[in-house]
Order: sequence, then structure tokens, then C-alpha cells
Amino acid sequence: VGLLDRFTLMFNNIDETLAVAYLASFPDPSTSPTLESLEARIEFLQSKWPLLWALVKGADGEKPFFEARAEGHWPPKDVIDSRDYPRHDKTSSQYALELMEQHINGSVADYIRQVDSNPAWKITLLKPQIEISSAEPGEPERSNDSPRPAYLILSTNHVYFDGAGGLNFFQALLASSDSPMLTNLPVETLSAIRRIEDIVHVKTRLGVLIPIAWKELIVPALFPKRLQRYFVPTDVWPGKDVRPPLLGRHASLTAGGVDKVVMDGLKKWAKVKGSGTLHPILEITYYIAMWSRTSSRYSNTSVPSTLATRFKFQASTPKSQRNPSLGTASSTGNYLAEFERHFVFDTSSKSKFKLNFWALVKSLGEYLTSKKDLQDARSYIGLLYYMPKGVNKNHRSSSALEKGLPRTPTKWEEWLVEKCTSPEPIRNSVAVSNLGYINISSEVDEVLWGQASTFAAIEVSLLGTRTGLTWTTGFKDGVAVTKDEMERIDRLVERILIYLSKQDWTDRDDISMQSLVEECASRGTAS
Repeated sequence: VGLLDRFTLMFNNIDETLAVAYLASFPDPSTSPTLESLEARIEFLQSKWPLLWALVKGADGEKPFFEARAEGHWPPKDVIDSRDYPRHDKTSSQYALELMEQHINGSVADYIRQVDSNPAWKITLLKPQIEISSAEPGEPERSNDSPRPAYLILSTNHVYFDGAGGLNFFQALLASSDSPMLTNLPVETLSAIRRIEDIVHVKTRLGVLIPIAWKELIVPALFPKRLQRYFVPTDVWPGKDVRPPLLGRHASLTAGGVDKVVMDGLKKWAKVKGSGTLHPILEITYYIAMWSRTSSRYSNTSVPSTLATRFKFQASTPKSQRNPSLGTASSTGNYLAEFERHFVFDTSSKSKFKLNFWALVKSLGEYLTSKKDLQDARSYIGLLYYMPKGVNKNHRSSSALEKGLPRTPTKWEEWLVEKCTSPEPIRNSVAVSNLGYINISSEVDEVLWGQASTFAAIEVSLLGTRTGLTWTTGFKDGVAVTKDEMERIDRLVERILIYLSKQDWTDRDDISMQSLVEECASRGTAS
């Protein structure tokens, strides 16, 4: 397995599934895929992508590897769950989000976690249960069911798929049989698939290595937990402002979105303002909403004008490095560079920097397209070469089991458990993953994707379609943020984006963070 695959396997080994789910809703259930068509499609895709039916061997050792399943392709009964769902009183979007949350937790996550014996992916096809009303004698029975959508859900284990790869798989399930995506699909061989460290330079610069190695590896190895806070900075949110336990906690999701009119308006201003793409606008907007809604607890108020004056956080932006022309897999495997950056939102009068929205957007756009910063983002992968070495022979000891501790077969898992139970268990404040724009058929009216939170307090998963922009936010409810806070953040993001799209900006206009939040509040657009 590659370095990133091994990193995600580390979570798997302590029973923390890093699950990613994708959902499409079909307003007319008759237009959704049939069970027969899905069975044929997964057989076709397994004939092209060998990792779909490979198992992880040696997962408890230092050199785990992928191996083709001796029995061959997974049969449909092992990877497809097709059933009807009962009537409910939720909206389609509310029910879709509930389904997403179910499919990154619970029985589905447990099933795809068993990568040494089970598939690392699962497809669920849900259609509305038809309710038949009683009829008068001599009259035909009639359905009293109002139209309800069908849902197709793909659940994946991060050990086998990153976000973009899983989306490729999902699109292949949705594509028509004559789609170029399928007709031009090459056959991959397990032995020929290259890992990310085989296609890009991942050696870590000392400037990147030293501060992270000091905080994440050296200090935990040399000092007991009670002394570690004296040797590492503690002012990055959420820091110690967490409520354990982090491990074994249900992953929650919230969602938001704006329509195509707003999305097109934002794209227009992205060009005017020189940010290159829509992404920096979305990311900075989310940071401002996060600052507004989480920092208020420090000043015991939710009034924007009295927010905490200094808010420091670490943001992560994964960027796909998948390139089949260089030998990467088309869908499976992990190929991500990790852009990490510290932000300090200092609104005090002593601050030398003006926190203006469009200036922040332009700065982030330049950072995400910089060749030097791309190399640094790739070099974070190389940090994994410095992980502790060794196997723990007594990781299943009775004393550990009695204490309810996760199993730690190698020093990787031992390090992870130490980190997750430390005073500051969360590495990144927020991670924003954007899968860009995808074409969806007219039969589909909504597509969502989302994931369980990992080293980030908040995981934002963005996607654009012909209907607009949607996102989900993954987090462990109550650890760093609550569901109520996250829903308020999502609503504020929506309202800021709508406000920005409707203004008539020039290349010189700007607006401060405080003014942006206050403007939305004064118009009744921020809760």
C-alpha cells in the first residue's frame, strides 16, 4: 500500500472507519438504476479496476499490501443493498442528509472496515415503499402515495478511495452504458498501479519537517501528556477547547448550498477579483462564518461587533494529484497533496493587517496555485516516512481490552491513539475538500458527498452541479463544535454567498470581515 493508504489504514486498525459517502436522488423513482443494471455495472467495473476486489493483507504488520481476492470479483449480494424505504415526514433533502450520516457510521462503516475479508465499498439503492389504499368492493386498489424520490448511495473506505476517486466510481455507476467515461475505460492491473510517492516528489523540506516533527512526533515521545503543553503552541483553535472522547464518537453531518444563479454570480466576481476560480471565495467565506460562530463563545456573546479579536486556526485544502497517464488508478487509491496554512483573524486596533474579504480571497488563490506551495503540499506526504517503526506484540492484551483501549498492532496506531487522547487531539481546525463541477443527468436533482471527520475539527465537502453548489460538513458532535453551531455556520455561509453574488464589485472594491458579517446580520440574513 502507498503512504497515504497506510495512513488511513492506521485509523481502520483502531476501529475508526474513515468512510466517504456519495448520494444521488431521483425525483422519479422509475428513472433510477435498476438492480439488474447495477449488477452488470459493478461486474464491468471490477473487470477494469482490480483494487475493487482486492483485500488488504498484513494489516497488523509494518508492510501491509493489496492482494487479489482468491474467489475473484465480489458477487452482487456482497456489495449491493436494494430495498424500499417507508414513508416519513422529512423533506427529501433532510432525509438525504440523514441517509448520508447513516452511511458513514454504523453497520455500513463497520462492514467496509473489514478490509481483510469484506469489500471496501457498498452500494445502497432505496426506493419508496408503495402504500395501497383500501378500495370499495368491485373497485381496483389505488396507491395513496405522493411522489417520493429514489436514492443511490455509494459508501467507500478511505483506505481504498480518496474523495475524487470515489466520485469517479460514483459517476461510473450513474453513467449511461454508451458514455465515453465507460467506453474508453482502460483495464488496470494490480501490480502496475503506481502510488503517489511513485509519481511526485514527496521529500519533506526541513522548514516543513522540523516544526511538525517536533509537535507530532518528538514531544509525544519524550514528555508525558501533562508536560507536553509547555513545549508546543496552544493558541490554534480548537486547541484544548475540546470535549473528549474523540475516538469512538458518532460522526455527524450538516449541509448547505446555493442555487446556480448565485454560483454563476460568484464565478463572475472571481474573474473580476483575480482569484482564478470560485474555490477561494467559498473557502474564505467558510472561514469567516466559522470565526463568527465559534469565536463568539470566547466573548460570551453572539453579536458580531463584539467577536473575539484574535482567532488563530489551521486550515487544510486537499488537492488531487491523480493522473492515470502517469500510472495512477482511475478511481481507487489515495493521491492527495495537502495544502496547510495558518490564519490569524486579528481584528484588534493593534493589528498591522487589514482583514478584507477580497484581499484574503486573492491571497488564498495565489497560494493554492503556487508551484512552490504545491511542492510543500506534496512534501507533507513525506512526513509519513518519519512515523515510528515497530510492531506491538501485546496489542491484544487482556489489560488493554479491560480498559477499553483500541488495539494498536504497530507503532503507527500507538502514536495515533496517543494523539487522539492527548490534551490537543485535533490537528487541523478545518479541512475544505472541493471536487469541482460534475455533469449530472436530468433524472438526478441532487448530489451530495460527505465524510467522517478525522484530524480536522470540521470537514467541508463541496460539489458543484447544474443545479448549484452544495456542501456537507462532517464533525464529531460535541468535541470541538456542536450540531447547532454547525447549522448556524452553514446558514451564514449561504447568506454571505448570496450577498456577495448580488453586489456590483469592481476590481478595487473590498469589504472587511466584520462589515461582511454585520451587513448580512443587518439585512436579516445571519442568524
